[in-house]
Amino acid sequence: GLGFLFHNTAKSCFESLLFVFIQHPFDVGDRVVIDDETFVIEDVEVFTTKMVRWDGVMVYVTNSSLCSKVIQNIRRSENQLESLALKVKGDSPTESLWIFRQELQKELKANQNSFTGEVDLVNLDKLPSENEPLSLTVLAQVRGNFQNPAKRNARKSEFLKIVEKALQNSNLTKS
Repeated sequence: GLGFLFHNTAKSCFESLLFVFIQHPFDVGDRVVIDDETFVIEDVEVFTTKMVRWDGVMVYVTNSSLCSKVIQNIRRSENQLESLALKVKGDSPTESLWIFRQELQKELKANQNSFTGEVDLVNLDKLPSENEPLSLTVLAQVRGNFQNPAKRNARKSEFLKIVEKALQNSNLTKS
């Protein structure tokens, strides 16, 4: 009878110990994404984790429940991608798109402190009909990760300036 009563408690304790000492997916100070919410880890104890949500709300979660969650640890991530959705005139020559990509690559390589120089244009598979803009996404690999929001915002501003300059140099017009 006691085994039946304490089965869930023993299971929860075991999962918590596995989570903290074996899985160990984050440390105090890490920025993580769990269930599409962003948190900064405030404190990790044996049975609970204390996190601060993006809006400042303190959240307490049992480690046994975190055991089965998908956890994205931004601090432990290597280089990440910055993306930007763009719309350019639909009648833009294909050559201008490749010049735009080359200009982006050149500018990003010149800024080695923030960017690796890796760039790609994606979502170009839908050709616009007459008088519609061409939608595409610009992806650029940044050095580091998005652990520090202020640093990420500065890189994003820098990226936007580089995209504007590359658009001008390639004679592409935003829609």
